[in-house]
Amino acid sequence: MSEVEFTGYNPEIERVDEIRESATPFNITYGDYDAPEEVDPRGKIRHDKQFDMGSCAGFSLTNSGELIYLYSQGWQQYTTDGQFSQLFAYLETQRIDGLLGRDVGSTIAGGLRVAREIGFLPLSELPYRTPYPSNARTLITPTMRAKAGALKIKSHSWLRSYDDIFNY
Repeated sequence: MSEVEFTGYNPEIERVDEIRESATPFNITYGDYDAPEEVDPRGKIRHDKQFDMGSCAGFSLTNSGELIYLYSQGWQQYTTDGQFSQLFAYLETQRIDGLLGRDVGSTIAGGLRVAREIGFLPLSELPYRTPYPSNARTLITPTMRAKAGALKIKSHSWLRSYDDIFNY
């Protein structure tokens, strides 16, 4: 790591090979579905402020998880019933990354492991707050992890091109 103190995403510690190796191949052709003219997630995910904490990975992870959950439930619009804890996602990702205990961001690879192996905790169980919690190492409990375990993703894919992203 460079001498710069990071409080957010640090590409120097990202484990790109882990993300690629754990990805499920994305195989779809244009004939498999009718692509919409536009994808607009506004109104489907929330937009909250992370304030001065380096928790951007927790926010992006929970926003992605909430959108997936919304679609999996057949909902058309954002609902408070599908909100996930950004703080839980951030701290668990930091734990996986070996960064827990200081506000220095986290990685996408760690976030993917949280989404696949640990799951998403409902926001009501651990609301977001700043500043970075002084008890970060003990804040997450086994009960929280057990509740999160009901809301996991099964896989992720590595989208390599604009066409992959559009088709997705």
